[in-house]
Amino acid sequence: MNPIPIIWCLGAILAVGGLVFYKMRFNKAANGKKLLFLGPEESGKTTLYNWFTKNQPTTNYTASGDKNDYEDPTHQFVDEKHKIRYADMGGSDWFLNHGEFEKHYKENDILIFVFDVKKYLNDNGMRDDVNARIDFMYTMEKHSREKKKCIVFVGSHIDQLDLKKTEIEVKLRESVGNKEYSELLQNNGILLADLTKKSSAIKVLKECIIKMEKKS
Repeated sequence: MNPIPIIWCLGAILAVGGLVFYKMRFNKAANGKKLLFLGPEESGKTTLYNWFTKNQPTTNYTASGDKNDYEDPTHQFVDEKHKIRYADMGGSDWFLNHGEFEKHYKENDILIFVFDVKKYLNDNGMRDDVNARIDFMYTMEKHSREKKKCIVFVGSHIDQLDLKKTEIEVKLRESVGNKEYSELLQNNGILLADLTKKSSAIKVLKECIIKMEKKS
């Protein structure tokens, strides 16, 4: 008997079990809270949103920035059992320019900011876009009189870069430099992920749990 299929099956079962286990812990920590996925278009927000809400990545993708009516996030899901609301906000500049970014930022407790690391490092326009959004978040956190948000930064598409994680981290630090908003990134860190993999979804879940438990 070939042991490889058996090993593969066991690995798959453990991976699924790991996701379910951390999702249960997350549900307990996030009970009654509102969670928002935000970031530029095509960064992987919807894929991560589906990991959280469906335990699987995106299948039929619908861009979350193509909606004509931008008053509400394109994708929303409410877990009635745990009273958790998930929302995937479109990545269009419309949100920044019409106050929707600020509105949804204030309304949510847990913020998961997703950006495409490959585009960030290689596209000046995308880098400026991402930095502007992070700067906005930094300003909101700095001047807010309310309880600070639980923020998780996720750098996606690392599988498309021919670089080690340590090399990516160095390049990200160099790109951000000594900007004032770099403090927000330093305090929260950046999770580097290939969001098509279950292990990356688990990593984000674990980070959310750790940060929520610290704030509780």
